[in-house]
Amino acid sequence: MLKFLLDENISRSTFHFLQSMGFDARSVHDYNLAGADDIDILRKAALTSRIIITHDLDFGNLLVTPVHFTGVIILRLKDQTPQNTNKILGKLLKGVEKRKIIDSLIIASEEKIRIRSLK
Repeated sequence: MLKFLLDENISRSTFHFLQSMGFDARSVHDYNLAGADDIDILRKAALTSRIIITHDLDFGNLLVTPVHFTGVIILRLKDQTPQNTNKILGKLLKGVEKRKIIDSLIIASEEKIRIRSLK
């Protein structure tokens, strides 16, 4: 089962959306990491084997860190409403094989999904 860690810029409705799809979702708020540095969030994701979901493009810059992590999904959306976020995430999670999501940097927009393996 895929496990996710939602950054603070991801809405609570997306948290519930992921859970309704059967995924194990947690928020940075669950770990008292709201306002924490991105590297601390990355470390928590690594410790808990969770894939980060965020709107924060800076997470793409963390690929050079020595911390091994399970993956990052960056949502680069023009429309960042929870409804659109859920739509794009649903499309991604239904359309991409689980093995391609784990250990990858994924950048998803309304137009396309790019996947880069971190292995």
